[in-house]
Amino acid sequence: MRALPGREGKRTRVRHGRLLVASLSGLACLVFSPSLRAQPTIQAATCNLTDVQDAVNQAKTPGTIVRVPAGSCTWTSTLTITGIGIVLTGTGTANCGSSSLGAGTSATTIIDNAGTSNPMIDVSKVPYGQTFELSLLDINPLSPSTQLMSPVFVVGTCTSAGCPTCGRTT
Repeated sequence: MRALPGREGKRTRVRHGRLLVASLSGLACLVFSPSLRAQPTIQAATCNLTDVQDAVNQAKTPGTIVRVPAGSCTWTSTLTITGIGIVLTGTGTANCGSSSLGAGTSATTIIDNAGTSNPMIDVSKVPYGQTFELSLLDINPLSPSTQLMSPVFVVGTCTSAGCPTCGRTT
């Protein structure tokens, strides 16, 4: 389609104006997108189970980061995470990139003495669309002869739209 003489400039300005509006609208979506906002962070007082459970219980926003400080602690019962997707992370340096092997270098060690019938971390009822993430925690048995249940137990429900996911390292 040909433009009428003398109208090319206006047509171009309108196109640029529309493009500018569309670009600003897209930028506003990026700036105000909830997934790009900083997630709340809760620091556990120590790596002891009661302090970590208190920090987890404070998490009210999906994606909240619960940080476990450096140290070595023995857990004799289960950390329970129910009904919310959070990031549970120890202290250390994560390996990133396609050539990295292993999770990284952790300064947080949890000794699992929860017993043969209890998981050390029990995650359940995380709503579809939310995730549970676990990183930078070294989980070790009390001794080489200690018999344990699975250290991390995750139970979820799939829908016709798919299943919840877990496991991005941070």
